[in-house]
Amino acid sequence: MKKIKMVVFDMDGTVFPMQSSTCSAETIKALEACKEAGVITSPCSGRSIFMIPEEIKKAINTKYVIYCNGAYIANPVTEEIADSNPVDKNKIIELFRKAQMDGVYHKLSTFHQFIDDNTSGKTFGTIPAIFVDDIYETLENLNEPLYKAEYFFYEDLSLREKIMDIIKDEKEFFFSSALPVNIEINNPKATKGQAIKRLAELYGFSLDEVMAIGDGDNDMTMLEAAGFFVAMGNGSDILKRKADAVTDTVDNEGFAKAIYKYVLNK
Repeated sequence: MKKIKMVVFDMDGTVFPMQSSTCSAETIKALEACKEAGVITSPCSGRSIFMIPEEIKKAINTKYVIYCNGAYIANPVTEEIADSNPVDKNKIIELFRKAQMDGVYHKLSTFHQFIDDNTSGKTFGTIPAIFVDDIYETLENLNEPLYKAEYFFYEDLSLREKIMDIIKDEKEFFFSSALPVNIEINNPKATKGQAIKRLAELYGFSLDEVMAIGDGDNDMTMLEAAGFFVAMGNGSDILKRKADAVTDTVDNEGFAKAIYKYVLNK
């Protein structure tokens, strides 16, 4: 394995547990050790720019972060966009209409906020979000780039399979899931793997100098792109089977252990 010059990493289930935004002191320590060693470290997440915790922003060593599954790459401080692949809002309207059913909600991610039609579950806390009654009218009037759209089905997980049966042959989108309760919809050019390639180009690194770490099926394109891929111990079975290495779980400092073993050689 070549010397690792860049580490890109998923966030939910990798640097902190699902449904959390708090990572351990050991994770921060590992990121800071990478910074001291001159290793570039960048999140590669389904999260938007406004969802990256301040402690992560301070600890990482990068000019750019990959957001919304690769839909855009931006400077986390200046918010300058280095690469962008939004999804067509009119095509999303058509897609949403194809799989309308009770119990299905929708979420939109723009650069600065969420838009959500699950008006009964306003649980985002400090995350910028607006709640709407009519997602279609909202999309029609949207006057900013749409980077990611999502189906959500909180009450009935069987809806995922029903929706996928309806939309699976749509070639103008890339579908993935970070959670059992959602389906994420991106531009086909917006994948974590393609974003890693672009980020490596921005830094002048070859892909075999890049290590990626993740836990979910939506991290598969990272596995395919990076020169070395580490799956979290709590990761999906298929990801662990295909990974170059498997580390410990997120609850047992798997991220930090992978950094020390494969990047810093400690």
